[in-house]
Amino acid sequence: MQLSVIIPIFNAATYIEKCVQSVLAFPFDKEVILIDDGSTDGSGEICDRLSDSYTNVVTVHQENQGVSAARNRGLLLAKGDKVWFVDADDCLIENSVPFDNPDTFKTIGNPQDSLLVNLGFVWDEAEVVTEHGASVDEVPYNLWRCWFDRKAIVEHGIKFTVGRKYAEDQEFILKFLIATDAKEQNKVGAIATPIYYYTMRPGSAMTRKGMKMVKLKDISVVLVSFFFRAIAVGAIRYSWVRHEIKRLIKNLIVTI
Repeated sequence: MQLSVIIPIFNAATYIEKCVQSVLAFPFDKEVILIDDGSTDGSGEICDRLSDSYTNVVTVHQENQGVSAARNRGLLLAKGDKVWFVDADDCLIENSVPFDNPDTFKTIGNPQDSLLVNLGFVWDEAEVVTEHGASVDEVPYNLWRCWFDRKAIVEHGIKFTVGRKYAEDQEFILKFLIATDAKEQNKVGAIATPIYYYTMRPGSAMTRKGMKMVKLKDISVVLVSFFFRAIAVGAIRYSWVRHEIKRLIKNLIVTI
């Protein structure tokens, strides 16, 4: 099984080297696709150096179009069995398990044959670090918590909505699950061992001033779109679909 690790990059010069090196240490066959989305801080040069140094690292430069456009560009280049979207300012946990033996991961189901694989992770916010496992029952709301079957993405034409600034990851996950019917087919696997280290940074996009109205608009659009798509394909009867509709409504109310 080969992983296509897609990393969109915009002014992440401080973090990108650590991120890529941790991905390269991950004990699976992988290709690493770096999409430099018009960086101005030297990130592009770092990406070029990394792709010159490693045969399985590819760098693409484009004018700044936003993270969704960068991820879509990565999908066009991906050739692996599973797609993994990694954030440039995060990293994988190299010492969480013996990385020379993938069999030591605590897996649930068969990740290789699953359409969606949920991943365990560590969440670091305001110097409070918590570990989280993964199960086949949950619907993750963070993109980096998942491996997606690439052929399914291509078959169903699943893309990110360019211009969406909030909830674009939730939208992609929900579109994928609706299109593939993965949960109802029991095609969801999990790696319960925490392998991803996420850091909530003070200057991240979701903490910037003025994001409230953007969140309200984007969550509303994602909610309505998901609701009507679920009705159209008859998925509204699924308990997980109703649960996600309630979660989006709650998120909307909290934002208000």
